[in-house]
Amino acid sequence: MKINLSYFLLQKNVLVIFAFAILLVIFVTINLTATADNETLDKIKSEKNIAEIENNNKTPDNKTSGDNPNKTGDNFKLKSEVKKQPILVEIRELIQKLGDDSFVVRERASKRLLQIGVIAEPELRRATNNDDSEISRRAELLLSQLDQTLPDSTSEDVEVFLNIYTTETNPAIKLACIAQLGNPLPGACEDGEGLMALCRIVRFDKDKMMRNEAVKSLIAFEPFTLSKKEKWYQNMRRVFMRCGDDLVFILLRDYSALKIDLIELRKRTEAELENKSAKSGETVEYPVKLPEADSKKLKERLKKFAGNLDKFQKDPLYSKIKPGHWVDILVNYSLAEMYDALGMNQERDKILEKVLTIREEQPKNQPMIIIENENKTMNEHSRTALILYYKQRLTWAERHLKLVIDNGDVFLKVSACTETAMIKFLKYDLQGAIEYFEKCNEIIKSDDYKKFYGDTDERLQKNNIQILAYQAQLAAENNDWDKAKELVDNTLAKKPDEIDTIILRYKICERNPTDLAYKAAMQSMIENATSSIRREMGNNNDNTTKHYVACNQVAWLLANTNGEFSLAKDLIDITMRYEPDSPTYLDTQACVYALGKQYDKAIKIQTKTVKLSPESKLYKNALEKYKKLKNESK
Repeated sequence: MKINLSYFLLQKNVLVIFAFAILLVIFVTINLTATADNETLDKIKSEKNIAEIENNNKTPDNKTSGDNPNKTGDNFKLKSEVKKQPILVEIRELIQKLGDDSFVVRERASKRLLQIGVIAEPELRRATNNDDSEISRRAELLLSQLDQTLPDSTSEDVEVFLNIYTTETNPAIKLACIAQLGNPLPGACEDGEGLMALCRIVRFDKDKMMRNEAVKSLIAFEPFTLSKKEKWYQNMRRVFMRCGDDLVFILLRDYSALKIDLIELRKRTEAELENKSAKSGETVEYPVKLPEADSKKLKERLKKFAGNLDKFQKDPLYSKIKPGHWVDILVNYSLAEMYDALGMNQERDKILEKVLTIREEQPKNQPMIIIENENKTMNEHSRTALILYYKQRLTWAERHLKLVIDNGDVFLKVSACTETAMIKFLKYDLQGAIEYFEKCNEIIKSDDYKKFYGDTDERLQKNNIQILAYQAQLAAENNDWDKAKELVDNTLAKKPDEIDTIILRYKICERNPTDLAYKAAMQSMIENATSSIRREMGNNNDNTTKHYVACNQVAWLLANTNGEFSLAKDLIDITMRYEPDSPTYLDTQACVYALGKQYDKAIKIQTKTVKLSPESKLYKNALEKYKKLKNESK
């Protein structure tokens, strides 16, 4: 699928502004806090692989539900607790020895506790409040050393936000850092890179409010990439499995266990239905409905988790940051997604209604920390919509965008109209996409918009070209090919490299192959557009967003105009290395394999695309097209 770079980047504008604000704070903070205490940084800045420590202490029963999909989190806990009792006795005895009169005994006890590893963590945490100052001091030191025993895997972005978090005293800035550590969008810690840092904050930070905010981010966010998502939930469950009976630890391990089992059940159900489909020829409808028999136990566990989440949300410190913050909204969506997967529609709909009515109302007799910026409530809904869009929850995202269009400032309204138009296009509602671009133009022409942004001609021209392009596609869908040809020529006169319009002109040429002059001009357009995009590729490093967006554009153009298969495949392979689970790029990859007449591969890839974005009629249409081409080829 072709993705227009300007609109691709526009989706992120609100978040990028937010990120720039954070970066501005970085430079100020570095100058103002040069002598700040770095003790907490020593505890949490190193990202480590908990799995290595777990493996060193693993018993035959110490497996995740990923190893055995039929084993529930509760069964695992009961069995592991039985195994753990003897070691708990040793841990408690060793902790008492941390206060022994003999230095040698204290050192040996410390060394042994480090060898035991994360299993000792809950008891060590309790020991930090011991009346014996030597025991409490050594327990704190051991917790810090335990965290340091794991190899560093933090990215540069994670380090930036951790450094701000651990040196900054302003709680509003610390809270913003927590949100960015979880946020998987560009401009923050992309695709789940900061999630392990949030685990560190939950486990080690003594500020309960900050721990609560980190818990919220862990529930609100997840990696977008499917393979990373599965691994992440396995890791999170492993991290919190032995952290004691604090409500936040129970909440996080139950949540991660639920997500693991839902992922496994969905994969198993899809595989069974796809095998039946291959034999019967019936189409599988995604998202698949999970079998009732397997869902029953998961529903009970989900109700238990929802009860614990409700207790957590009633904690006064939960709402100390302003109610209606986008992370709070996304916490509720995480619960709604699980209700949706298990067919618990009544519970899901209650949450969907709740998230649209959240407003900034200060709870009585409770102080609040508010991150000041203009039009705060609509900013929260705009950010929520962006995350939901990336998760391919198109209808949910659209609901929040409508709120922004109705109530936001002019800048947010323009952005929301553009994003809604893209959602309409994915749903293959071309008329709806046109209407939202026209609504966007009305806002751009307003005095309020001009007052802030001055000359609007360039933006209006871009929108008008997009309107013409959609009108041309709509005419072709309605088999009004004369009108389609006229609109195509008008569009390309204004923008010769509008890829989807070039592809539509190619289809018009295919319908009338006798017009040789028109066909020659068509070929020249394809070559010019390809050269233009490839120049753009050459101007960017091969690891930048612009580079692999450009690779995708050329591959999409070649795939839809009977271009060179090997070149198209090489280009889309470059893009897929960076975004292996993007429906947009998977759609292109499937189209490329269809170009090479490898229809089985095209169908397999497009099926994955539909699974990732089941609301997109555009992707479903492509899947049916490849199945038809395969049948015709026989």
